Amino acid sequence: MSSKLIKILLVLTLVTVILTPSFLFAGWQSYTAYSLKPFKGNTYTNDHSKQSTDQYIKNNVTALTDTDCVQFWATLGSSSGQTEVSSVYTQYLNSTLNIPFSSYLGAGTVIAMGMQNGRLVAHYAWVSGRVDFR
Repeated sequence: MSSKLIKILLVLTLVTVILTPSFLFAGWQSYTAYSLKPFKGNTYTNDHSKQSTDQYIKNNVTALTDTDCVQFWATLGSSSGQTEVSSVYTQYLNSTLNIPFSSYLGAGTVIAMGMQNGRLVAHYAWVSGRVDFR
């Protein structure tokens, strides 16, 4: 083989190895120690643009502090006033849940996820996990 062909194959192999893992796991976005306000005050993730026409987001709770459950829902992005676009779902530690939209949201729609403590308490709590905005 010529050295030029070997270089091309090496570059293609490196590009494939480097890009494949990020492509396969691009959907999951981590959130770490998001504060859950007292008396079920609302907290939101950052905005994300939907990449697919799937009609749900998938959420996985990986850690809870000072609570045993959290309520989650899907919203339109902050520029749309965090309008709720799903029902509210309760999750516990190590649970994974699909949160379906209540109306059609196409690819490119800016969405976020809302959350609040599942318990009506006078103190802060925290949640960590990962969400696939799809």
